[in-house]
Amino acid sequence: MRIHTFAPRPRKNRRQGMWGLRPSCGRGGAEGRPGIWCRRDARGRAALAVSASEGAGTGPGGRALVDIVIVNFNTRKLVARCLSSVRAHTDPGTYRLWAVDNASTDGSAQWLEAEPDIRLLRNAANLGYARACNRGALAGDGEHILFLNADTAPLPGWLPPLVELLESDERVAVVGPRLINEEGLIVGAGVVGTNAAPGIRLWMAPERQTADDRVLDCLSVCGAAYMIKRRLIPVLGLFDERYFMYFEETDYSYHARDNGYRVLYCPRSRMVHTWGGSGRTDPRLREYFYTGQRLFDTKWAHMMGDPRVYG
Repeated sequence: MRIHTFAPRPRKNRRQGMWGLRPSCGRGGAEGRPGIWCRRDARGRAALAVSASEGAGTGPGGRALVDIVIVNFNTRKLVARCLSSVRAHTDPGTYRLWAVDNASTDGSAQWLEAEPDIRLLRNAANLGYARACNRGALAGDGEHILFLNADTAPLPGWLPPLVELLESDERVAVVGPRLINEEGLIVGAGVVGTNAAPGIRLWMAPERQTADDRVLDCLSVCGAAYMIKRRLIPVLGLFDERYFMYFEETDYSYHARDNGYRVLYCPRSRMVHTWGGSGRTDPRLREYFYTGQRLFDTKWAHMMGDPRVYG
């Protein structure tokens, strides 16, 4: 196994600045780190590129179709379950596993290090979800990138529908699956409504009693399982690293739509999601949420007058 360590540079204070505290799909800041430069336009949107120092890693077996990036921070049991499900329900040779560890202290990094099919990237401190995701994404070279939370468990047949939908239209930038909890209740079926009044679709509806077989154009999809196209990195960048946790995937979705791309919900792909499982190890969740909310509201204020209804 190849192991890479990374020590953070000091952060700078940044400007912060319509969302109430509600169930949030996602996790998620700082610019300036080895291997990545970050350029921002007048609206603060980021474009990232990889330098030769971190590189696009090509491992045994050549290029994978999908790089699966899992960020770990003290989620030993959850990440083991997630990886077991990926291996059991995904065709070999179609994916490559990347784990980015944010300085865990529960032994999970050592456990991941011993797994032969995982490429482990280790950070010397907890750099946040967005920054860790970006590092994992830029280390790979698969055609597509799936950011997968450690508290998910993909179900049989989950990957082909996502790839098929992502490749169905050049304008599709993001796809996400249906997520259900252990009780069979829907916890991820797209974020719909208007830019100024988003809502989580079918939240806690019983899956067995819900007709939900339509592909939908959405405001966003849940960050717990969030697939993007690598070839759009020069156009859209990756996650804005000013989000430490929460809002980074919603930010990317708004950015994609603002540039004429589509964000689609894929009901044929299904996963179990232990909602909030991978975030329970950090006591500062409320702080992360409100900091991300302020940044998001300021950054995307220019889109809030758009009357279009998604979903």
